[in-house]
Amino acid sequence: MSGPELELLSGGQKRLLYGLLGLGALALGVGLATHSGGVYSGILLGFLFMLELGLGGALFLCINATANARWHTVFRRVPEGVAATLPWAALLVLLFVWAVPHIYPWAAPGFYTDPSRLVGGVLIPELKAKEGWLQPGWFSLRAVLFVAWWAGLMSLILRLQRGQGLGGANHAGAIRKLSILFCVTFAYTFSVASFDWLMSLEPRFYSTIFGVYCFAGVMQLGFAVVLLLTLFLDAKGAFKDQIREQHRHDLGKWLFAFSCFWAYIWFFQFMLIWYADLPDESRYYVRRGGLRADVMALVVLLRFCVPFFGLASQKVKKNPRILAAVALIVVAGHWLDLALMALPSQAGGMRNLYALLIPVGTGAAFVLLFFRAFAKKPALPEPDAAYAYSRRYLT
Repeated sequence: MSGPELELLSGGQKRLLYGLLGLGALALGVGLATHSGGVYSGILLGFLFMLELGLGGALFLCINATANARWHTVFRRVPEGVAATLPWAALLVLLFVWAVPHIYPWAAPGFYTDPSRLVGGVLIPELKAKEGWLQPGWFSLRAVLFVAWWAGLMSLILRLQRGQGLGGANHAGAIRKLSILFCVTFAYTFSVASFDWLMSLEPRFYSTIFGVYCFAGVMQLGFAVVLLLTLFLDAKGAFKDQIREQHRHDLGKWLFAFSCFWAYIWFFQFMLIWYADLPDESRYYVRRGGLRADVMALVVLLRFCVPFFGLASQKVKKNPRILAAVALIVVAGHWLDLALMALPSQAGGMRNLYALLIPVGTGAAFVLLFFRAFAKKPALPEPDAAYAYSRRYLT
């Protein structure tokens, strides 16, 4: 069933989503009109939240294609719809690069010549090594190139993916090669983007594991969103009862696994910085101490404790209601994690309403764009060997 045959969203749900989108747009407009410093942090979080939602679906597709996996074929249109939002999220990069001078301290004129950052007339080593890299023009160009590459390559993969099986067409080989290319290049470009967009908010801070930490977060987010949307559409009857408990079980296992992986990386970044106790590293966690330590504990609760204990049982991983609740909690935990990484160094700190309202708006835009993309094609892909395997999938 496609959109014309099945009402995917009720009138009330559409009004709610458009209302949230309007609320985010209103917050952005008010913040810019009043020259509020906090609105620029909201732009950063809104851009990252929507972009990472789309990237999560793209990684889900590419990892499965790279492994020649077929188990997910019956609900493949879901991660395709999620990844199809990437070009729209990519447009937000233009707003982001415009806001760069207001977000990053190193982008302000005179940052590298400020006497407080000089020792004997020479820039301190922690900043000297980054001076050439952290320049607004070069930074903005990297951001545009990274996002354009991800969106462009994913659009090509989706074009082939959607034509798979039509008229006997078989693009599996080309899809796999492009998916491998996406995964390999994403590993490098997203690590660099994480250093740029989040770690450089505090330019003296550095962590070699930071890129892996952000990657783990996107993977966990991707599986949570695909799981949540698959369960929602299945409840609507979109898949004609083709979703088996084995599919739900495997989606639950993936979410459980990446929750553990995220926690593993989170702990080792924290532990190594705590153990070494170097000022430029430990300052990052000192700034997140005090009242913000409660927020840090909440992030761990939402991103690790809830999915770990909530999905430990095999029986629970087949229960759609519990799976949906855990996935929704993980998505909320991801936003809070982004906020904790970005806001303590920004104007207004964690008490920044724009950092909530603008991501809520871009999140609503993501959901609307997903359903728009999903409704363009039948919910079930063209029958082929992979589809037949997925229909009778057992674990």
